[in-house]
Amino acid sequence: MTTRQIVLASRPVDIPTKENFRFENIDLPEINEGEVLLQGLYYSVDPYMRGRMNKAKSYVPPFQLNEPFTGGVIARIVETKSDSFTIGNYVLGSLPWRENCIANQKDIHQIDATVAPASYYLGVLGMTGLTAYIGLIHIGKPKSGETVVVSAAAGAVGLVVGQIAKIHGCRVVGITGSDKKAELLREEYGFDQSINYKTAPDLEKAIAQACPDGVDIYFDNVGGDISDAVISHMNFHSRIPLCGQIALYNNSTNVSGPRLQPRLLTRSILMQGFMVNDNQGLFPEATECLSQWVKEGKLKFTETVIHGFDQLPAALLGLFDGENVGKMLVSADEDKPTNTISFEKDAHAHYDTVSTAINKLRKQGFTIDFNLKDNSLAHPAGVLKAGDFTIVDVYRYEGNSDPADEAAVYAIESYNGIKGILVTGYGISSDSASEEILKNLSIRE
Repeated sequence: MTTRQIVLASRPVDIPTKENFRFENIDLPEINEGEVLLQGLYYSVDPYMRGRMNKAKSYVPPFQLNEPFTGGVIARIVETKSDSFTIGNYVLGSLPWRENCIANQKDIHQIDATVAPASYYLGVLGMTGLTAYIGLIHIGKPKSGETVVVSAAAGAVGLVVGQIAKIHGCRVVGITGSDKKAELLREEYGFDQSINYKTAPDLEKAIAQACPDGVDIYFDNVGGDISDAVISHMNFHSRIPLCGQIALYNNSTNVSGPRLQPRLLTRSILMQGFMVNDNQGLFPEATECLSQWVKEGKLKFTETVIHGFDQLPAALLGLFDGENVGKMLVSADEDKPTNTISFEKDAHAHYDTVSTAINKLRKQGFTIDFNLKDNSLAHPAGVLKAGDFTIVDVYRYEGNSDPADEAAVYAIESYNGIKGILVTGYGISSDSASEEILKNLSIRE
């Protein structure tokens, strides 16, 4: 079969441009034993890819000229000669930027799209979440009452870091690049303070005002002038998980800045860089915690989804202009407009997700978790039967590109005062029969 791919046409100087990318048509061979044919669904776009466009030694090899870009991809199996996978399975792997590709069974692993939307495995339940968890928990070691500052706080990793810090009882300050994002951090994600570094007349003074007791943990995603300003406010025995340096990725010349060693020494500050793949022994612990927090509505996640395989180069370039909120993804589906993620209610922004709806309802006292069982609405203390309850509210999430991602969150109240939530969708209880049972049981839809 013939498919399209995106290759590195030339190496960029400073900021990449569309001329550094090239689209090609290629013919794929027949698959061999132990291989599968994949259809790409979601493609991850990440800051580290900029470094791989250079011919420089780093922790991952550079992209090769005239060869396809590679990265995290969620795909569906359309043909298989593997005993480990069947047609229709969702899988995750580090795969080429191709609309269809062939993969060895050893290079992919199946994901459970019934736990959360498939795209979450490129974000909060994938490398993004793992990076946030490992950096903050195992390097930052947060303690209740400490002050945590997060740069690129509205980015994929930063949003998760800030929320995990809040779960651990910390005071959290986020640094971002627009007033809209700064408001989002406070209003939707529970950050205590936020700073727009682009409009702050004196960034060091703004940090001092937001952190009157100094900074105990600085999760550094950017480097550059922002990090210089934050580090001047670090407390004794504070910690700096060093995750990214996106402010410097497009510099072709060496940039000098403040010499940090005297401050690190005199204040006994720990600064530690880390690569998430070097900590695979921590993945099970991190995945268990992240999954539980998502399920409980404690950890919300935002995706900026660009639709269309053709948009991959533009999406990558958009990272360096700060166009994304949360994880930047490209969906292969071209039928939906850019950033279309919505609920029936509060559908004003693309960050409305199932966890957002659950969190809102929890704050309104809907604390019980319901499930449909034997034509009844079951809860930990018993069941509600036909006529015992009403549906107070409904939130619907339309998914990104696959109907399997669609979900609904129902706010339910019984006549004896029980208030709770029923989630249907992405495999939880998504068949039409479940929705019909609920409709027949309730007083009104």
